[in-house]
Amino acid sequence: MPSLLKKLSSRRRRRSTSSKKDLVGKTAARVRSNGSHIPMTSISIQKTMSESSIMVDSPVHSPVVKRASSNTFTEHTMSSSHSWSDHDSSVAPTSNSSTISADQEKLSKLDIPPRPEQSHWDEEQFLKVITVWDLSQEEVYMMRELEAKLFDVTHWKNNPFEVVRFMKGPQGYKPAEKLFRRMIKWRIANNVDSILDDYKPPPVLMDYCPSAILQGLDHDGDPVYLERAGATDVASLLKEFGHKALIRHTIWLRELCGRGAWIKDHEERMGRPITQVTIVYDLEGLNSRHLRPGVLPLFAHMMRLTQDNYTGPVKRMVIINCPSIFRVVWAIAKNFFDPWAVAKMTFTGPDDAEEKLSRFMDLEILPPCVSPTHGKGRAASGMPQRFEGGIPHAMDYTESISPELAIEKMPTQNHTLPEDFSSPDMDDSRGSISSRLLGSGFFDMNEYGDVLSSGFFDSDDVDCDIIDPLA
Repeated sequence: MPSLLKKLSSRRRRRSTSSKKDLVGKTAARVRSNGSHIPMTSISIQKTMSESSIMVDSPVHSPVVKRASSNTFTEHTMSSSHSWSDHDSSVAPTSNSSTISADQEKLSKLDIPPRPEQSHWDEEQFLKVITVWDLSQEEVYMMRELEAKLFDVTHWKNNPFEVVRFMKGPQGYKPAEKLFRRMIKWRIANNVDSILDDYKPPPVLMDYCPSAILQGLDHDGDPVYLERAGATDVASLLKEFGHKALIRHTIWLRELCGRGAWIKDHEERMGRPITQVTIVYDLEGLNSRHLRPGVLPLFAHMMRLTQDNYTGPVKRMVIINCPSIFRVVWAIAKNFFDPWAVAKMTFTGPDDAEEKLSRFMDLEILPPCVSPTHGKGRAASGMPQRFEGGIPHAMDYTESISPELAIEKMPTQNHTLPEDFSSPDMDDSRGSISSRLLGSGFFDMNEYGDVLSSGFFDSDDVDCDIIDPLA
């Protein structure tokens, strides 16, 4: 009788693990076919009455981390004296004990493939990414494969929290390795890692380029990024500083959003890392000056640079206060965005901006210049604090080009105009305008988003040679 019970127990164990072995076998075959081999080591999940702990038999390798300098704003490391008492308190932070329990339960249900023999990733970070991003079993396998494929990349960005953004990004797993390597190459070529130390933004750009992470959060407890493009006098700034300097400032802002002191504040408050951000573009003040030579190529360069090198965290984009001239601008500017980005956009006119925004966030988190009735918000710790924008007083307010003249100078290629701002498709039955578009001679870029040549918008303000953003 005892021997019979042992046999039945053994059969049950084999049946319960057969499907898991099949999944692991398929993944191992896929890894070998890609020229990488992940050696098998044992991982056991030991459960007790009160806790679960993950035991990895192979040694844990610390990631290779290269920081620019000790005073650089770095992820998860910089402390801040800023208090969260002024923040919207409607979103409660996650309990640490309940989070740990949920994480352990999640991990206990997955087969965690053994780590590669050679790896720069920290195993604790890898397991944290699984729970924070709620990775499926297949996605866990994909992350292990990327860990093995990227072993030769010793840049500090080669860690699970960065790579998962490319794996879960809009283009998916297949091109993730290529896109990640291209991003690293771009950062090294342009000394992006040290820009928070090396670059000191001119006061005029700090005051008149209103864009920052807000102190308050959206309804899901995620950060909100506000950019007031309509209130930015890009034509005057471009004339004063030039294309290269404004691209450099843009990169500095993107790095501040990705590595600033506000991140630690947020994570301490919410008890979890950031995975998504709501973006608000305010177009109040958009006018014909935004069609002046050099302005749209600059915007295109900024969007290409952002989509290629800062992928992953966009939850939604709310474009508010779209004036009538937006139809002219959008007919060209929509070609600067990848399809996935356009699919995340919601458009509003001046009359329904607050109603649309209130669906995603409390209006009180917005600055008064965006929501005069309800707004009490300000920028997060360490971010530029002025949102009013406007015309820099020390600069020339040169005569703007009329939309009619801009359309008249454009070659004939028809594209429909937006009718309903709430629809990404922007169909307009009333007519169309002519424009020269990206890929049709409007202007060309290399793989890093650098402007190579331009058509109608050529001017002395923009150097049409290859532009090194940080030269």
